[in-house]
Amino acid sequence: MKRIAFIFAIAVAALTCGKAWTQETAAPVLESALLADSEVTPSALRVGPDFWEVRFMAYGWLPSTMGHAGVGSKVIGFHISMDEVVDNLNLIDALIPLNLEVRAGNWGILSDLLYVKVTDTVTKGLPPGAHARVMAEQTILDLAGFYRVGTWVISPDSGNSLSVDLLAGERFNRLEGNVGVQSSGQSVSVGGERHWWDPFVGTRATWTVDPRLSFSLRGDIGGFGLQDGSTNTWQVIGNGSYNFTKHMFLTLGYRTLSTNYTTGSGARRFVYDVRTSGPYLGLGVRF
Repeated sequence: MKRIAFIFAIAVAALTCGKAWTQETAAPVLESALLADSEVTPSALRVGPDFWEVRFMAYGWLPSTMGHAGVGSKVIGFHISMDEVVDNLNLIDALIPLNLEVRAGNWGILSDLLYVKVTDTVTKGLPPGAHARVMAEQTILDLAGFYRVGTWVISPDSGNSLSVDLLAGERFNRLEGNVGVQSSGQSVSVGGERHWWDPFVGTRATWTVDPRLSFSLRGDIGGFGLQDGSTNTWQVIGNGSYNFTKHMFLTLGYRTLSTNYTTGSGARRFVYDVRTSGPYLGLGVRF
């Protein structure tokens, strides 16, 4: 029984650490000579019904993670710092962080995908000669629509303006973990998978300083115990973007995502109460 409990503890740790090990380096900013081709009309000012804009960005998120997670009575607390994330980047087998936004007039859709797969071999705490192979996958997918309720021009000459969007959508969460232990010619494997959808609503404010520089602040809240999803989930994202050519931009920001999800009872009770926060850097294209 002690060995089985230990295996479950490893699986829970793997599930909860999956999102923490993420980092991706954006491409260097092009030399200033390229800026001659960066005459961009601020999208905040182009609000006609015929206006279309597509923004696609790949990014790296370097967060710290803390919370509680577990199965049955085996619920553990943890705190994974940014330094620990950096020290364990070699454990990442797959990483896909992507962001897409499409806008037509005052209406638009946005999506954000974060997928990470982590594997590790563990020997600590096991009998001599034994080892455990740990695998964890996590997927977080945001899908939302938004409506631009207004744009207030501060300075027409410089393109300085403030715009506000209302958002509503769904957040898909999926966790999968597997632990295989081999000892004395015998093997034991334990695994599990959980997935759920969380509805959310939110708002976003964007301050366009000039055609090249803008700042954005987004907040959303959801879950509400609906659809067998989270009791509550919330997210705050703040960033600054710089258009260094007509079609390319660099984004530096900070993101916090909190999820409080509990399902089942007794030995089948599953707890995932986790908050992940950290800076991110992205390189994108717009057209």
